Amino acid sequence: MLNVTVAGDPKVTVTQPVSVSGLVAIPWAQGDRSGVAFRADAIGPRTRRCAE
Repeated sequence: MLNVTVAGDPKVTVTQPVSVSGLVAIPWAQGDRSGVAFRADAIGPRTRRCAE
């Protein structure tokens, strides 16, 4: 699970399954801290169930 901040009004609700296109992981480091930031071209409601 990822927490995501979006520009403008989100088109999905909290905990709603979503489809993501163009997801990119961007590692970062600043001083003694580091992590991974994520960017996506689009995030929208998932329209079909994934195979489990």
